[in-house]
Amino acid sequence: MLWIYARNDTYFGPDLSTCMHHAFVRAGGNAEYHLLDSFETDGHFLIDVPEGIGIWSPLVSQFLDRQR
Repeated sequence: MLWIYARNDTYFGPDLSTCMHHAFVRAGGNAEYHLLDSFETDGHFLIDVPEGIGIWSPLVSQFLDRQR
């Protein structure tokens, strides 16, 4: 899995997203975690707007390339 969060995500802030990732991995899950810089006024919407594509799409491309 690929987990991408922004530092200013008002739903899943850095402490929560980090804890969730650690718990997931400790329970046997396989996830790559990225905490990105703050995005606009609420990083929760990073993937929902065209302005975010250039930020998250390289991470997705690299992740998918490694899955081949």
